[in-house]
Amino acid sequence: MSIYKQQREQIKKSILNTAVSIFREKGYENTTIDEITKTVGIAKGTFYNFYESKSDILITWAAEKFQTVRVHEAFNMTNSLEKNLYRFIEILINAIKDEEQLFQSFLKEILHADKAYNSQFDFIKIYRLIMENSSDFEKVAVSLLDTKVAVLNSSLFMGIVNWFDAGKPVEGLYEYLINIVKVCLYGLLSDVKEG
Repeated sequence: MSIYKQQREQIKKSILNTAVSIFREKGYENTTIDEITKTVGIAKGTFYNFYESKSDILITWAAEKFQTVRVHEAFNMTNSLEKNLYRFIEILINAIKDEEQLFQSFLKEILHADKAYNSQFDFIKIYRLIMENSSDFEKVAVSLLDTKVAVLNSSLFMGIVNWFDAGKPVEGLYEYLINIVKVCLYGLLSDVKEG
C-alpha cells in the first residue's frame, strides 16, 4: 500500500474513532461534524472526502461492530439449530448491551435514511453458517435454505427494530427474539410456548 493510501486510511480511521468517542461522551444526536473535524484536526472539506455525513460514520461503526460478533462462538456442530441460534442471539444482545445508546441511534438512522443501509446490518452469512454447522442441518434447513435464512434474518432484524422503536430496554429482548426464532422454526400454526 502506498504512503498516500496509508495516510488516507489513517485519517479515515481517526475520523471514525474520534466521532464514535464523541458520540459515546455527548450522545450521537448532540454531536456535530464541526466538533468531529476540530477534534481530529482536519478541515470540514476533508471530512466529506471520507464520509457523507455523521450518519455514515455511525453506520460504518455499527457494520464493523455487529458484523464481527464472535460468530465462531455462536455454534457448536453437536448442537441443534435452535440451540445455536439462541447462542447467537445471546452474543448479539451482549454486543448491543455494550453500546445500547449508540445502537439505538444507529437503528433510528437506518430507518430514516435515504439510502438502503439495512444490508450493512444483516446476518445472512452468519445465519447460513449457523444452519450449516448445526447437528440437525440436513433435517431442518436443506430445502429452501436461502428463503429460510432470509426469513430468519428479516424477522429478527425487524424484531430488534420494533423492540427499540417501542422504547423498551434491552432487558427482555432475548426472550422476545427467542420467541421469533421459535415461530420461524416451527411455524405460525404450531403451538409455540413462550420462552
